[in-house]
Amino acid sequence: MEKLQIIWSGETELPVGWVLQPHTHDFFHLAYVSRGQLSFQADGQDYPLTEGSLILLPPGVVHAVPEDAHNLCTQYEVMFRLLDAQLQALLDTKKVRVLHGASYLETLFAHICVHYKSIDPLDAAGAEAFLCAILFSFLTGKPIPEEDSSGYVDAAGYSPLVQRILSYVEKESDRK
Repeated sequence: MEKLQIIWSGETELPVGWVLQPHTHDFFHLAYVSRGQLSFQADGQDYPLTEGSLILLPPGVVHAVPEDAHNLCTQYEVMFRLLDAQLQALLDTKKVRVLHGASYLETLFAHICVHYKSIDPLDAAGAEAFLCAILFSFLTGKPIPEEDSSGYVDAAGYSPLVQRILSYVEKESDRK
């Protein structure tokens, strides 16, 4: 069963002076700062982000990036819908969430950006599984616990973090 639908993902470089006017949409917006600094305004509050920070903006939340709210900044973005009621219950759909010090997730964001719209079902499923792993880390505020390497995928060439995430995703899918 699909847990989520990735609508769009990409890596963007925001030049100094770039402005994002206040707006909202009907899907989740996840932004991860990989370089520089960025400050979102959401529902009247400021959320300053530095390298390794991410913000989760739920559907319907008005957000913007004011002028001079960042230096030269590079960010990964994932826009998605939740299709699973249990996952929706975990993510309060009205609450903006921020996680700092999450640089261990950058490889996953890069993978999602490359593979989310692949015609290869394994690539697309991997991107969705990685997004679920990011949401898991985001919700707990902690790195994924150490696990053995993946039993289904030859993960020898992947970083230890990716190996742990693959193991976690497999362990959770085996429970169902």
